[in-house]
Order: sequence, then structure tokens, then C-alpha cells
Amino acid sequence: MRPIKVVLIDDHHLIHDAVGSKLAGSSEFQLVGQGTCGEELEPLIERHRPDVVLLNLGLPIKVGTTIRQGRYQTLPAVKRLRQQYPETQFVILSAHADPSLVDGALAVEVKGYLLKDDELSVNLLDAIRAVSKGGVYFSSELSEQVFSKKPPRPAVDLSERQMEVLHAMVQNPGEGYAGLAEKVGVAENTIRSHVRVIYEKLEVNSEPAAIVKAIQLGLIPPHLLGRHDT
Repeated sequence: MRPIKVVLIDDHHLIHDAVGSKLAGSSEFQLVGQGTCGEELEPLIERHRPDVVLLNLGLPIKVGTTIRQGRYQTLPAVKRLRQQYPETQFVILSAHADPSLVDGALAVEVKGYLLKDDELSVNLLDAIRAVSKGGVYFSSELSEQVFSKKPPRPAVDLSERQMEVLHAMVQNPGEGYAGLAEKVGVAENTIRSHVRVIYEKLEVNSEPAAIVKAIQLGLIPPHLLGRHDT
């Protein structure tokens, strides 16, 4: 199996050192490109076609060797690049747990959001694995403090079994129908039927889109968005 290709773009050299050291310790990952400003984002993705981009929200704007005032518009760029490179997933690395930033990231279908705290090194590899398979991964503080405090949203009428299947999708991204059937304990054809209905009710057509929509609707318990032990 080929390694998961990763691009890192962050303007702090300590993050580059920490991430580079963490990824170098495992043959499962390959750090194929690194940058320090927003203008490097698209060229690095175009050149390397990474599976996962680790991305700081507060990137500087750089023209040539000159740093300009202001900050690169990261989330609008992610929205555009997700359409151009749908095989590439994004994980935000940020020092801030501002709910508006997390909501903005979810709105452009970012699959991961990690805080730059003492747990970054613990969560990093699990986050990359999860999002590379179409899953989601958020720092535990965000899961508890942001998603659990969202105001109620319009209910989606999912049955108890459909909710169980949806939660299994979140915890086991990329498993496929056979893998989900084993996790839930039902026949594969039954899983196919449940997944089809879940997609219809959420008005989506893929597992990653279903997961993001379910998060936005408050259907995913916060503890499922952090560390995965399954």
C-alpha cells in the first residue's frame, strides 16, 4: 500500500519541525511538500496531488520575497480547490477554537480541525488517517465545546437503525458496505438499503458529504468527532 501523501502549509517553523518529525517516524505517511504562505497552496497541490493538506488558517500573503499586510483568504481558496481536486482532503491546524472559524471550515467541507496545543502530536496521525479515508477528525475541545453547543437545527427523520449506521460511517470511514455490515451486525444488502435512505434524507450522494451534513445538523455526538479507537 502506498503511503498517504501529505502537504503542510504553515508559517511557523516549529510546526514544520513537529509535523516533519512526526511523519518521518512512520512509513505510512509521506510529506511531499511544504509551504509557508497562502500563494504556495495551489501550486503545491497541483504539483503533488496530495491525499491530505495540513493548513494554517492565518497564512500570510507573500509576493516574491515580500510579506504583505493582511491574511490569505484560506477558506474561500479551500472551497475552490476542493472542486478542482476532489481527491484532496484538508485538515486545519489552528491556535483558535473560535466557533465561527470552525463553522466556516465545515461550510467548505473541511474534514479535520486540530488545535495547536499539547495534543497535536497525539492526534495528528489519527486525523490524517481518518480524513484520507473520507472521515472526519476534530480536536476533543472543539467536539465538546463547539458542536455540543450548536443551536437546534431542523430535525432529519432518521430511524434508530439509520442513526446507528450513520455513526458507524463516522467511526469507520472508507469501510465500504461489507465492513459497515460487520460493524453494525446486519446483512450487507440491509446496509446498502440504509445508506441509500440516509443519503436521500440528508440530500447528499456520498459518504464524506453525508458525514459533513450530519455534523452540520447536529446528528453526530461530539465524542465521535475526536480520537477513533475502532
